[in-house]
Amino acid sequence: MSDKLDYAELKASGLLPSPRGVALAIMQICQQENFSLQELAHTIQGDPVLAGRVIKIANLANPNKSRPIASVTTDSLILIGIHAVRQVVLSFSLINTYQEGACKNFDYQKFWARSVAMGCAAHAIGSLLRIAPSAEMFTCGLLAGVGRLGLAAVRPQAYSALLSETAGSDINHQQAEEHERFGLSHCELGAQMMADWGFPKLFIDAIVFHENPETSGFVEGTRQYKLAATLQLADLMANICLAREAEREAYLPHMFEVGATLSLSREQIMDLTNLACAEWREWAPLLNIRAEGSTARFTLPEPSDIAEAAMAETEQMAGLQPSNFPLRIVFADDDQTLTLLMSRLLASAGHTVFTAKNGRLAYELAQREKVHVIIADWVMPEADGLMLCQSIRKQDWGRDIYFMILTALEDEQLQIEAFEAGVDAFVKKPFNARLLNAKLLAAQRRFDRQG
Repeated sequence: MSDKLDYAELKASGLLPSPRGVALAIMQICQQENFSLQELAHTIQGDPVLAGRVIKIANLANPNKSRPIASVTTDSLILIGIHAVRQVVLSFSLINTYQEGACKNFDYQKFWARSVAMGCAAHAIGSLLRIAPSAEMFTCGLLAGVGRLGLAAVRPQAYSALLSETAGSDINHQQAEEHERFGLSHCELGAQMMADWGFPKLFIDAIVFHENPETSGFVEGTRQYKLAATLQLADLMANICLAREAEREAYLPHMFEVGATLSLSREQIMDLTNLACAEWREWAPLLNIRAEGSTARFTLPEPSDIAEAAMAETEQMAGLQPSNFPLRIVFADDDQTLTLLMSRLLASAGHTVFTAKNGRLAYELAQREKVHVIIADWVMPEADGLMLCQSIRKQDWGRDIYFMILTALEDEQLQIEAFEAGVDAFVKKPFNARLLNAKLLAAQRRFDRQG
């Protein structure tokens, strides 16, 4: 039997995750043209556990924090919004119903713990950025990974085998394997399920691309792009919620890179992460899920300590060779730790280093200090690395500058765009000192030839 999925057949089979009991009744009430809010409130009140969860959602949306909502009323339902009521009731029903299943390598408890953490993170970020109503941000984050549950339900053996085979792989490899075996990825299956449940297209499109918004084609800065990036950041924050204290720091670089696309500072990202973790721990007992991971407040590491450790590791790998042609270099990155590390490393090779925390300051330094080289992070506040390169190439004084982009991204199309914009070379995060040295030698040769 083929494991390829046909969505119409899956719907007819009844295998897909779906709401049951009171949740199904509530969704049916909401679908009626002239339904009664009083009837809806009464139906929710008939399930005390569900009512408690809906009250908590109402308080998330409540602007008057000094007067918390204590019961399910027509006013509290209006505050949440009818679309959001349907969504949260659906979410809670799925959590109750699918606590276990036949997919051996799918950890149902961990899936829900992580999903709720992502919902809390999406709510926290969304409340600050005001991208969408808070209750809808919560459910959008919570259900962003529901396609995984769908695969576990409809192809338990095949999906269990795939999980075993791709353990430790990156998300792009996992999605490619899902396409190969099932004909679609978990994100695509989840989007189809959410479309059936009546979620707005805005959220559905964001969920399809939330694991890699750069491939979406959404214009950066638009609401659609911000929503996908918000879900990507919420996904990363969920890792922090579930991680042990010693594991947390490894997630920071990617979180900061994604957060920068939303114009969030490091301090804001840390505050939002702690808010999401605290909210997640409040939800866990209400939803009967395990809240594992560190309970300690997450704080920014001391830059000097991290830089010393990174410097020692880099020197063991390979230091930069002393330069016969000292260069004047602008290093632009909003990561304080990396900036300290790179400036020390470059200076130790005899170069003069100027640092900037954003593209605007880097532009001013490059013009004023008549530099030879710019090393700029792709993602920065105010003006990113690509915008900085384009601006500098327009100036007579900037045409010969050797421009390097620092990035963790490996997308081929993005690299092509960067080269077309005038970038000379890429420095991949985490950087390799030998490769950096080779690229600096190329810059030195350029200016040697110019005399």
